[in-house]
Amino acid sequence: PRLPHPTPLGAASLRALRASLYSPGPVSDNRVVTRRAVPTIRDLALRSVLWLILGLWIGGWALFSTIVAPTAFRVLPSTEIAATLIGPTLKALHLFGAAAGPVLALLARMLGRSPRLIHIPLIMGAFCLYSHFGVSAEMSELRALAFGPEGSPDSTARFHQLHRISVAIFLSLGVAAVTLLVLHARADQRSPGNGLGQSLGNDRKTFRIS
Repeated sequence: PRLPHPTPLGAASLRALRASLYSPGPVSDNRVVTRRAVPTIRDLALRSVLWLILGLWIGGWALFSTIVAPTAFRVLPSTEIAATLIGPTLKALHLFGAAAGPVLALLARMLGRSPRLIHIPLIMGAFCLYSHFGVSAEMSELRALAFGPEGSPDSTARFHQLHRISVAIFLSLGVAAVTLLVLHARADQRSPGNGLGQSLGNDRKTFRIS
């Protein structure tokens, strides 16, 4: 008996068959494509000013607490002389913090930061004002009564109490400033200007047989 003659394949079917035999097929490597959003000039300027002010605040606080105050009390011959050096320096830090707090809050608001990044510097500025015009001012008035020839025990006790309050406020401001630095760094990392948006794309390799 005769075998049936195979049906001839058309040109299109033949090309499809050859492509299926010799093509390695689609290959997906799940390549990660990173895209960086470009920040505006306004955002760059606001961030630069914010980091400059915050860096000056933290740097001044660290310099005073680690170098200026310990060195003054160690080198100068008396506590009264050391106080004459520390007083103006602490005054400058308080006034700088009182001005920097509202400015940092305004910058955080203009950058669209969270409410806590607006409230924290305002609270810090208020504490700077209280420490300067309240605590430090009363300490200056009591210094002569506490350490002078006619000093009284009550004045001395009050002076030391105010000194402990001043130290506590100063340390709290330092911790708050470092916390503010960390929170702003995290906010910058998540912001469109610095964040990396990732999208997955599939690359396909095709072979065309004519």
